[in-house]
Amino acid sequence: MLAFVVGTRVFPGEAEPVVDGAKGWPIDHIEGLSLVAGNASVVFWGHRCLRRVP
Repeated sequence: MLAFVVGTRVFPGEAEPVVDGAKGWPIDHIEGLSLVAGNASVVFWGHRCLRRVP
């Protein structure tokens, strides 16, 4: 992550196509990403709640 940030600051012209490509994929797949994040939080919090039941 640090190399990505430094690279974009040092070479802004060459980094523009890379940044445009990197932001395109998450925007195209936001529905699936939010489903995975929601399911992961349910599994995580459900596991924590069930552990406390005597």
